This record gives sequence, structure tokens and C-alpha cells, in this order.
Amino acid sequence: MSYSGLLINKCNVFTPAVAYTKGRPTKAYAAGAVGVKCRIQWHKGGTDTQHAREQSYEVIEGWFGFFEYGAPIQKDDRIVDEKGRSFIIKSVPADVTGMTHHIECGLEIEE
Repeated sequence: MSYSGLLINKCNVFTPAVAYTKGRPTKAYAAGAVGVKCRIQWHKGGTDTQHAREQSYEVIEGWFGFFEYGAPIQKDDRIVDEKGRSFIIKSVPADVTGMTHHIECGLEIEE
């Protein structure tokens, strides 16, 4: 199976823009790409072991998004998946493997 086959979710992307309401700047989002293939999941890093605690390794836990390489996303974008969940991209999307087949980033869920 290709990496693309693992991206089982689709999301819509909204880019941040500044709107002015009664002279005050407010954050608004403009519609961007639609139907972007992704995978959104809760992840807890595998460093939560006794050895990791002794070495003071950081345990990474939170929502992560995985996208095809070159997906039209950037830090601070809002993405809404097909379940209606809304997330803000909190880190710069990066090709962490260097293989140019996917990018990943940290997400924060909006309540």
C-alpha cells in the first residue's frame, strides 16, 4: 500500500485573515482547499518509559495531522475534517522523514 492509501481522512482548509469589526481587528478564516487527503490522530510519543524519565526525555502527546507532500497547508490554518472537528495547525508542516511522500504537523483541537 502506498503512503497515500494510509491517508484515510479528508479535510477542508481555511486560511487566516484579519477582519475589522467596528475598527477592531478580529481573526477570520477564508475558504481554501477542499477535500485535502489527510490522517488526523491522537499520538503519544513512545518515550514514556522508566529509562526516558531517568534521562528527562520529553513525552510528546497530542493531535497530529499527516498530509501528502505538497498539500496546501501552513501554520495557523484551520482544518475541518469530515466528522466536523475543527483544528488549528500549530506547527510548521514538515517533511520529517526527508522522503518527500508526506508532511506532518501538530494540531490543536477547537472546542
